[in-house]
Amino acid sequence: MRKIFDSFYSVVPKKLRDPVEKGITHNLLFLKTKAMGAVEKSVNAGIHFSYLEWPSSHKPTIIVLHGFAHDKESFLDSGRILSKDYHVIVPDLPGFGKSDCPDLQYSFKKYADWIHQFVQALGLGKFHLLGNSLGGAIALQYSHEHAENIISLGLISPAGVVPDDTITDENIYDEQIRGENLFMINSMDEWIDFVGRVFHVRPYIPFFIRHHFFKKHLSNSHWYDKLMKDLIMSQTGQWPTEVAAEIGLNAQLPDLEMPIAIFWGKFDRLIPVQIAQTVFDLTNNSQLEIFDHLGHCPQVEDPKVFSGTYKRFLKNL
Repeated sequence: MRKIFDSFYSVVPKKLRDPVEKGITHNLLFLKTKAMGAVEKSVNAGIHFSYLEWPSSHKPTIIVLHGFAHDKESFLDSGRILSKDYHVIVPDLPGFGKSDCPDLQYSFKKYADWIHQFVQALGLGKFHLLGNSLGGAIALQYSHEHAENIISLGLISPAGVVPDDTITDENIYDEQIRGENLFMINSMDEWIDFVGRVFHVRPYIPFFIRHHFFKKHLSNSHWYDKLMKDLIMSQTGQWPTEVAAEIGLNAQLPDLEMPIAIFWGKFDRLIPVQIAQTVFDLTNNSQLEIFDHLGHCPQVEDPKVFSGTYKRFLKNL
C-alpha cells in the first residue's frame, strides 16, 4: 500500500501537486474521522471553536487538548478507543486547526479562559481533562483555576513545568534560550527532523500527504514562532530565572487536589522524561506512567497502549 501511494504521487504533474495533495489529505482525514466514529462540530464560545465529538448522553465526559502545532485530528485513534466508555470531545485550540486565531498576546491563562468559555458554551458539567504538551500546560492552568469542574486530570508530557539545572538532555526550553525554535521550519529535511523529535515511533505518512503537511507547517512557521515566544519567553529572551513564577506552572502543582495521571515517553526529545519526576514530586494524589518505547506523543505513537493505560486509571478512580 505504501508503494502504491508513493508511486501514484510520482506520476502527478508538478503544477497539479498542490491541489492534489490538499484534496487527498482533506478527503483522507474526512474519511478517517467518519471511520473513527467522530463527528466534526463547531461552536461560538466568544471565539469560534472547531471540535471533534464522540457523542454520548450517558457516559462520563473527557475533554482532550492537543499539543503545539497539532490539531484535534491527532487524537482520532485514541479518541475512538476511549469513546467506547466515555463521551470524548477534542477541540482545535485557538491558533491551530480550524478554530479562530486571534492576533493577540497568548498565555496559558488566556488559553484556560478560552477553554472555560468552550465548556460553558457546550453546557458541560464535571469532566475528565486530558492534555498533551501545550495541551497539558493548558490543562494544568485550567485545573488550577476551575478545580470544581474537574473529575481527574491527565497529563501527557505537559509543557509549562520549568526544568531545573539538573536536566541535561536536549529540551525545548534550553533551545529557546539559545534563540532556537524547533517549530521554525525552512526545508523538508528540517521538517523530517522535526517529526523525528516529536515522534519516537514515527507514523507512516505517504509522501504526497507528508509534502502537504510540510508546506502547511512552512506557511505557519512565523505564526508558531510568535505563539512560542508569547508562551514561554520573557521580553528579554531569557528563560526563566526572573519570570519562573509568572510563566512556569511549578508553583501551581501542589495546589491540585484532583486525581492526576502523568504519562511520559522515555524517548521524549522535546520535554525530557526527567521532568516527569518533577511533576510527580510536586503533585499530590498522582501516579506516573513511563512508556519505555515511546516519545513525546504516546497517544499517536501507540494509541492502543496509551488509551488502555489511561482507561485503567479512570476506572480505578
